[in-house]
Formats: sequence, C-alpha cells, structure tokens
Amino acid sequence: GSGKSTVIQQVSTNVHAAFRRIERFHHRPLLRSRASQGPVTDPHGKPLRGTALSMAKLGYWLVQYWIGWGAKVFPSKVRSTLVLFDRYYDDVKADPRRYRYGGPRWFARLVGKLIPKPDLSIILDVPAEVAHARKPELALDEVRGLRNAYLTLAREINAHVVDAGRSLPDVIADVERIILQHLVERTRKRLEKGIQYG
Repeated sequence: GSGKSTVIQQVSTNVHAAFRRIERFHHRPLLRSRASQGPVTDPHGKPLRGTALSMAKLGYWLVQYWIGWGAKVFPSKVRSTLVLFDRYYDDVKADPRRYRYGGPRWFARLVGKLIPKPDLSIILDVPAEVAHARKPELALDEVRGLRNAYLTLAREINAHVVDAGRSLPDVIADVERIILQHLVERTRKRLEKGIQYG
C-alpha cells in the first residue's frame, strides 16, 4: 500500500535523461518487472515451506543473484544504465511469510551477507492504518508488525526511508532527489580520487 509500483514507474520516466537506459527487475536480477501481472492480492495465503526446503530455496536464490549480477546488472551499470529493483533479497528478512520462508532467521541473514549489495536502497513508509486502508488483504495488526520490521530493516541496511503517506508528487520528488544526490556524491568521490592519483 505504499504506492511502490507507481513511484518506480514515474521515477523511471522522470530521471531517464540522466541515464542511457533503464532496466527494471522484480526481486531477483533474472526476473523482469512483473507490473503487468498485477498486484499480489494474498501475500501470506500460502503455507510456509519446511526448514530444509526453505534453506535450499535461499541457496538457489544466492546463485541466481550472482548469475544475474554477472550477466545483467554489472554489464548494465557499466553502460550507464539505471537498474531498478521492485523489492530485493532483504525483503525476505522483513517479510518471510510472503516468500513462504520457514527456515531460521539466522540463515536468511547469513545468505543476505553473501548477496550482491545495491548501491542505494529506498523504503517507502506509510502508517499502518493508511497501508491497510489501501490494501486490506492483511489484518491491521499484521500490517503494523510488517511496518516495524521494514523500519528495522532500513536501519540495518542503511536505506533511505521516504514518507509515502504524502501526496504522490511529493513522494516521487523525494525519491528522485535521493537518486540524483547519490549520483552527485559518487561523481564527487571519483573526481577527488582522480585528482589524488592523477
């Protein structure tokens, strides 16, 4: 209920001039964005997998991430492409039920340390009541728990938290500002490094 898909779509359009191309993926770098398939209407509807299968699934994802980064993400970044992920691996640490993960939390965190890290992470935050009103698939108490889990995750991975309870133009402007400021800071560091070693 944070308006994530809409924000990604609009940001892709607005910042396109700063990049040669835009690439969008859903969760893993081998999966194209599934916006055309529509939203997930029952994210916690299926039962959790058993411990062994859950752990094997994360191991499989680990392989997928590295293959995807080598084949898709890194070559795109070299060609000045903005690579956007609609969700990422860290999502499973905040909301394991969405991915039917029934294994130990420590293992999910261990795999997370081995997954390639994005340059920038942004979490759209809305009050639980607002998120529940927009998407009432989950109980309000469950939504409150998820919000707390994502805010904890944001501190853990040093993500930018954007208040998505405001108007959509304000949210989009904030996300674009964070992306462009990151580009400016990265360019500044490269120039300083070039001066030092030039």
